[in-house]
Amino acid sequence: MITQALVTNGAKVYIIGRREEALKRVVEQYNSGPGEVIALPGDISSKDDVKHLADEIAENNNNIRFSNAGKPDFNSAQTNLTAQSFTTAAFLPLLAKGRDVTPGYTSSVVNVTSISGVMKGSSGRQFAYTTSKACMLPLPKKRCPPSVLTVP
Repeated sequence: MITQALVTNGAKVYIIGRREEALKRVVEQYNSGPGEVIALPGDISSKDDVKHLADEIAENNNNIRFSNAGKPDFNSAQTNLTAQSFTTAAFLPLLAKGRDVTPGYTSSVVNVTSISGVMKGSSGRQFAYTTSKACMLPLPKKRCPPSVLTVP
């Protein structure tokens, strides 16, 4: 829905994912507005992939970084927390550039986590998942200096 709304309003949206078939379906479904959807295959749990993705996107202005990765298993902290943190850090220079290109506006980081991160309990015994989602809530405010961007 986020991609659809942004493209409908003229934004160029880069989507990143490990499964090319899923990326192609999103492009086919939502690439009909005045904006554009660009699929970039990659794995954000790989530092090399994150650097490559940031380099590939660097030629364009970036104003918003959404993260919506999730993996409900014992090793979920790698995807849900560590990879999100590294990806946000890699994209900060791009977001700062996007802020500078559009006077009066600032860039943003928006983390879509899970209700599991704020609920009392284990969310069906998925302790690692619940903990990693709870840790994502304050992450942007800790990693992103206010001079670079705002965190809603």
